[in-house]
Amino acid sequence: MYPKLRLLAVTFDTQLESWELPNFRAAISQKVGLQHEWFHNHDNATATESPDEQPLHKNPKFHYRYALIQYKCLFNNPMLLCLHKGVDEAHHFFSQPDWSLRIGKDTRPMPIKKLELKEFDLHANHNKTYRIYNWMPLNSDDYRHFQSLTALSDILHFLQSRLLSHILSYTEGIEWDIKKTTNINAKIIEFLPERFVSFKGQKMQTFNFIFETNLPIPDMVGLGRGVSHGFGTVRPYAMQPKNYKK
Repeated sequence: MYPKLRLLAVTFDTQLESWELPNFRAAISQKVGLQHEWFHNHDNATATESPDEQPLHKNPKFHYRYALIQYKCLFNNPMLLCLHKGVDEAHHFFSQPDWSLRIGKDTRPMPIKKLELKEFDLHANHNKTYRIYNWMPLNSDDYRHFQSLTALSDILHFLQSRLLSHILSYTEGIEWDIKKTTNINAKIIEFLPERFVSFKGQKMQTFNFIFETNLPIPDMVGLGRGVSHGFGTVRPYAMQPKNYKK
């Protein structure tokens, strides 16, 4: 018998641009109440509330943990993705009498377009192929080291090691004791065009590529930095529509 991962994916029937995701995240966090830290990952013990939607707190400190509540934008529809303990937290939003959200200067209704509650078996198996969008593997120290690499083999080894590390962070976040499983692998098989994006006021390099791993990663789950903001979204490669853009 394998352990299970619960996953709740709720897509809302309203329009949202990807650059509005931070405001969507802030609006939901304000709606449920900033005391529910899984929605924003700020440490309430070290931060003060701000009356503005963004940022959520003044001078916040963060919980350095895998985000179990993630915010996505799929075909211009906002999505709330909850994993593991995050599924239980979701009721703080859906028990509200009014689901409308103030995003930027607009108040938008949030009717549900699609709701999926699933369970996934957690076990390493044969390799499966995935595509990752706007993966952010580099902090400032990593970026300096990455810039010093010149050989393609060194670049590939560095990125694959970071990818494996982020996959293991995901397993830790969902409390999957992967130490009992051997021969965990992650292999990049095709690079796609990179992008520079704005994240928390800074210009960040992100990567897009196709990779293989023997660990199951459910559709739309994020890896790396900024997963709660929609970065590092993973999709099974075989199911990708040709016109999918992130």
